[in-house]
Amino acid sequence: MRNKPIAPWGRFPTCEGVETFPETPRAAAFPAGRFLVRGLARSYGDACVQRRVLSSRKWKRLLAFDQKKGLLTCEAGLSLAEILEYAVPQGWFLPVTPGTKWVSLGGAIASDVHGKNHHAAGSFSRHVAEIELLLPSGEVLRTSPKRRPEVFAATCGGMGLTGVIRSATLKLEKIETAYLSQSVYRAENLAELMALIEARGGEPFTVAWLDVNASGKSMGRGHLITGHWASARELEKAGIPREKWLSVHRPPKFKLPWTLPNFVASLANAVGWKWASWVYHRLPRKYASPSLVHYDPFFYPLDFIDDWNRAYGENGFLQWQCVLPREKSAEGVRLILETCQKAGLHSFVTVLKLFGKGNGYPLSFPMEGYILCLDFNRTERLFPVLDRLDEIVVARGGRIYLAKDARMSARTFAKGYPGLPAFRKIKKALDPEGRLASLQAERLGLVTRRGP
Repeated sequence: MRNKPIAPWGRFPTCEGVETFPETPRAAAFPAGRFLVRGLARSYGDACVQRRVLSSRKWKRLLAFDQKKGLLTCEAGLSLAEILEYAVPQGWFLPVTPGTKWVSLGGAIASDVHGKNHHAAGSFSRHVAEIELLLPSGEVLRTSPKRRPEVFAATCGGMGLTGVIRSATLKLEKIETAYLSQSVYRAENLAELMALIEARGGEPFTVAWLDVNASGKSMGRGHLITGHWASARELEKAGIPREKWLSVHRPPKFKLPWTLPNFVASLANAVGWKWASWVYHRLPRKYASPSLVHYDPFFYPLDFIDDWNRAYGENGFLQWQCVLPREKSAEGVRLILETCQKAGLHSFVTVLKLFGKGNGYPLSFPMEGYILCLDFNRTERLFPVLDRLDEIVVARGGRIYLAKDARMSARTFAKGYPGLPAFRKIKKALDPEGRLASLQAERLGLVTRRGP
């Protein structure tokens, strides 16, 4: 086996390493020394990077499905897209989904992913009934919210550091159709946008897209998208053929065949954010009447283009995502936007969402409040600005999302995650030699920086 670049979705940081692809979880032979298991490598930073990697991509067996209860048991390498291909025609959907369906089940658990319905449904782990976990010692554990709950809590959001997730049981959500009734509302500034989010909190799905570049009285302008599952009666009334009512997504329509040169990516980003600013503010009317939208563009707009990360150039990009306590959110978000504008940083995609209460798991990201997500081309001048954004967040009791992180300090991490001591205790009990570790875990002090 030859070394190859081991890279995350954001293409930074990378390292030279070896990745193996065992056919089944039981066939996985742990390499000597420190290693990591990863699925589709959709973490944006070094949470999925290590010099020795076991891939779960071939672990795709559906093991059981209770049609009455919606309980699906499958191996951890199955993607959310593949789960949907199986479940949607039978009238079931994921209870929580992130902004891409190209995530493995194991990765969704390890990151405790969240979606547009966190305020109503919580994070992904809330709907996981059981996890089969393989420890570096070779011991197999079955853990659930009631069986070894401390292990379950550390594994959900634990970034793959407690053990190898071999399989899991997930409780799906019953749906009548694969369509949602979507409404769009335009806001002229941040205060109006957050007021809209609060006022429309009764909708199960909400997400706001804002113009990070608008300043003065228009700062934080954007639009709010809300939705709920459409009924069969609504589709019938709209004239949508019955055979499409439970249709699944299609493959991406476009694919970037190569990575753009850095100067082209920088130019595209500079033009792109100006275009996005116009679209965010001008395209939606003040209020657009509800429309029926298939789940694919509603939940997964970026999946429209395959390998879209190549558009950010050879240097890659960083996505920065924070959550702020509800009472500090308006002030914190405004200060973050002002800091980005003063530094001349332009985020092409900027998302604002409302979270409900967190689950209290040691490394799980969500807490009650607002999340803000921005992405930037990677340049040297970016890093000190992100350090300042980190300071704004932790000073207000917030935290940074591990699945998106590529550079925060161990100090920032410790301040944002008060459950860190509890996680370290469980990690030590399950993996006393610290063999399961990513480069992120080394950087943040979850394991020693240099492993065997």
